[in-house]
Amino acid sequence: MLRLTGLSLAAALMATSAHATIIIADGQIGGPLDNVLFNNNPPDGTAVQGVLNGTLFPVFFIGNGTEILHGNGGQARLEAVDGGLNYVDFGIGPGAGFETAEFNFNTTRTAPGTSVTITAWDQFGASFAGNFALTPNGQNFFNLTTANNELITRITLATANDYIDLRRIRIGGAQTISSGVPEPSTWAMMLIGFAGLGFCYRARARQLAAQA
Repeated sequence: MLRLTGLSLAAALMATSAHATIIIADGQIGGPLDNVLFNNNPPDGTAVQGVLNGTLFPVFFIGNGTEILHGNGGQARLEAVDGGLNYVDFGIGPGAGFETAEFNFNTTRTAPGTSVTITAWDQFGASFAGNFALTPNGQNFFNLTTANNELITRITLATANDYIDLRRIRIGGAQTISSGVPEPSTWAMMLIGFAGLGFCYRARARQLAAQA
C-alpha cells in the first residue's frame, strides 16, 4: 500500500517537470545570442551587475561571498580583483529566464587538472549539473540549451582552482516567466497522481473498517 502511495506521489510531482531538461555541453552554439556587457562600469563588490545587450534585462553576478568581483566594461568580461575566480552565480533576476547561454573560461595560468561544475536551475526549481575538465593555458567554451518551454533562471560555475576570468558571456531567449496554464500532458500526470492517492485512501479506509 505504501508503495502504491509513493508511486502516486511521484506521478503527481513529475507533472511539473515531465519534459524538463537543460542540456549542458562544451563548445559554442549557433543562433541569436546577446552579449552581457559591463558598459555601465559597475562598482567592484561581492556582487556586480551587467546588462543584456539589446534588452532591458539586467544580469546579476554573485561571487563566493568574499571574492571581490570586477566587471570589465572595456572587455565585457567578469574578473576578480585578486586575479583569480573560482565561483560565479548569475542570472537575469527574479521573474525572468532565458533559453540558451554561452560563456568562455580564460584558463591562462590555471593549474592542470582543474575542472568546473556547472549547475543550472529552471523555472520549476529543478536543477541540472555537469562536471567538465578545463584545458589549462587556453580557452574553454561551454553552452546551455533548453527544450519544451524550459527556461534557465540561474547558473553557477564552481572550480577547485582559480581561473583568470569569465568572458564572452552570451544569453539568448531572455523573457519574463509566465505562470501559464499546464499542458494537457501535465494535467494527465496530475490526474493520475491524485487518482492514485484517492484509491490508496479508500483502500486504507476499507481495511480499517474490516479490522474494526
